[in-house]
Amino acid sequence: MDFSRFQTKSKETERGELMVYFCKKLNVGRKEKGLKDISMGRMGRMLEGIPTADLYYIKSCCDDWENECKPWASLFYTMFKNK
Repeated sequence: MDFSRFQTKSKETERGELMVYFCKKLNVGRKEKGLKDISMGRMGRMLEGIPTADLYYIKSCCDDWENECKPWASLFYTMFKNK
């Protein structure tokens, strides 16, 4: 019997992958400062109401910022300062 048709769908989403990416990038700096890691729940709360397309834009801007040898997290938090 072929069980491939019964396989469950993966619950991975683009938004979830971006949340994991943001958590990893932010938690590197937080560990260096001795702070607790940002949880996925907290990240979800920070990003709620922001369309996925805008999250890609935020990721792109922060990555470009980091390529200019500036702290990735500083731009990320600046974008959410007035939220």
